[in-house]
This record gives sequence, structure tokens and C-alpha cells, in this order.
Amino acid sequence: MDSTKSITEIIKGAPKVELHVHLDGAFNTEALYKAAQLYLDDLPEEVLTPWDGKTLKVKEEIAACTDVEPFHKLVTMGPEPLGLFPMLDCFYRFLPIVRGRMDVIEGLAFDFCKQQAEHNVVYTEVRYSPHELLKQDATGKVVSGGPSADDVVAAVSKGLRRGEEAFNITVRQILCCINAQPSWSDETVNLASLHKDQGVVGVDIASGEQHFEPGASQEAHKMALETARKAGIPATVHAGEAGPPENVTKAIDVYGALRLGHGYSCIGDVAYETAKSSGAHFEVCPTSSIATVGVKSWEGHPLQQLCKDRVSCSVSTDDPAVFRTALSEELVHCIEKIGLELSDIEWMTLQGIKVAFGLNAEERTKLEAAVRTYYNEALGRQD
Repeated sequence: MDSTKSITEIIKGAPKVELHVHLDGAFNTEALYKAAQLYLDDLPEEVLTPWDGKTLKVKEEIAACTDVEPFHKLVTMGPEPLGLFPMLDCFYRFLPIVRGRMDVIEGLAFDFCKQQAEHNVVYTEVRYSPHELLKQDATGKVVSGGPSADDVVAAVSKGLRRGEEAFNITVRQILCCINAQPSWSDETVNLASLHKDQGVVGVDIASGEQHFEPGASQEAHKMALETARKAGIPATVHAGEAGPPENVTKAIDVYGALRLGHGYSCIGDVAYETAKSSGAHFEVCPTSSIATVGVKSWEGHPLQQLCKDRVSCSVSTDDPAVFRTALSEELVHCIEKIGLELSDIEWMTLQGIKVAFGLNAEERTKLEAAVRTYYNEALGRQD
């Protein structure tokens, strides 16, 4: 190992791959604050959270922020273990600022590329729900007459293309179906198919795990993901984050997921054996897992077991702005708080390349070579 560099320096310089990061959870806070000031009069007085029907007084709370610092505290939660729903509340405070505003969305997508480049994330698959970025009424119903979900994908794609060119990185897109909005799923999958040439490479189901219970919601999501599979669009599904272990099995068996968003609860359960035997890839987000209480502590973190068993996994940030983190920091946490080695970081990066939805064989080979070359030097290995 290069004794002249610290672990932080080695990690910061390493070529990285990120597969589980939400675009809206990565929005630049300063840009959001500027947009909030510009559109304050148009913000809704109240927003209802779809998971528990809580009322958020969005306009009043944002108006009370006299500068970016209190606004930052309002729309982020940091790494403190507060739970999944407090994290989702953050989104419903800042999403009204950007909903229906294609120029703002495009700019935020460009900013995302800049943030990734700063941490040498050379390949990213960023996910979002096009419908969540449309103007909504207080009950969460999309307001008719404005931009469409197709317009959202076009705006994001335009911002990402500009960012890719400016910062020499690759960013692909995953479109999210939403747990509590099964009526959006068919269109989400159709948009994924229509925008393949714009870099859309997969679909997801996000924002809660209630849809795993049999019923109309599950059936709607299932049918949409079956359509995706037939169109050659792969799926990653949030499962086993705040829900029970069996949700991991259902993600694989019911929805055909090739990758699992989080999956922590299945470690030590029979569902873990199902995931291993299926070859499913775990998208692990360390700080997120602590903040959402998907994992109780850094000590004995499930990522230790995944690496020990060499079960396919990789590290991502989930919502870096909301959790006040970045991929470089996450990987340092893997070593300093979870107890992994640099060789584990290399292995997980290579696993991420292997299971990425948007890479062809030539691109995979090129990225793998870059990662191996970097870690050979960092670890003092011979080629």
C-alpha cells in the first residue's frame, strides 16, 4: 500500500461506480434554495405525506428560512438514526420547489454530474420517479395541463448529457415506480422503453414496501415490471430496508428483480439464501442504513457478512444530499466503521461494474481494467 497517502486520499482518487442514488435525494441544496426564493409565492401551503397522511406546512417552513443554512437543516436529516419516514418527509418539503419546472430540473441534473465527478464516480445509474417531479395538488394527485412525465425525462436527460460532456463521466437512468402510486407504474415502464436512447437502462419500485402485500397495488406493479422484462428492461427493487426479510424473496420471485435496493433485513434469514442462490446483487447504502434504522449500528453491519460470503454487492449513497454524505465518505466508512479492507472496496466496485444495467461488454472491460490498475498501485501489487 502507498504509505504516503491516507485511506481517505486513496478512496477519493479511486475510480468509482454507483448504482443506487436518487436524483431528488442528491439535489444541490443551494440551487434548491435559490429556486425556493424565486418561486416562494407559488409553493403549496400544505402537503400530505402519502405514507402516513401527515400535513407538512411547506410554504410556511420554507418562508421562515432566512438563508441557505436553516433551509439546509429543513430539507436534510444527516446521518442520525431517525427512521425511514422522517427521511421521506424531507423530500416532500423540497419537491414542491422543483415540481413542474423543467428548467430547474435540468439544472439540478447537470449539478448532479458535477457532484459525481468531484468524487471520481466515473459510472452512475441515477434513479427518479418522473411523476414525482410533476406539479401535484395537496393530496398528491398530478395536476393536469402542465408538463408531462415524458417532459421530465427529457429535462433530466438534457441536464445529464450536458454534465457528462462537461465532466467526462457516464450517467445512466433508472425510472422509479412508486410504492403508493401503482397507477403511475405502466407509464413509468413505457417511458423507460421510449427513452432507452436517452440513457434509461432500468426500472425500480421505491418509497416504501407496502406493495409487497398481495392486492391490487402489488398486481399493478407486477404487471408493469412484467412489461419491462418483456421489453428487455431490467429491474432493481427496494426490499428489506424497512420491511421484513420475505420482501427480498418477493422482490426476486414476484417482480423479477436482478438487484436489491438495500436488503439488510434478510441477512441471517432463509431469504438471504434465496438471494444468494438467485445471484441477486445487493445495493448497500451504509449511512442511509443507519439513518433509516434499517441497520441498528455500524458494528456488525450486514455489509460485513456480504463481503465475507462474497455475495454480489456494491456501495452507494442512496440520497447523498439528504444524508449529507458522498460516495467517497461512504467507502471510508466501510473501512473505518465497518471494518472492511481496500481489497473489499475494489471487489465491490468490480461487482458493481459486473451487474450495471447500462454497460456493454467493451465498456465493462475498460472500467474493470481502470479499477484493477488503480488498486494494484494503491495496494502495491504486481500487474
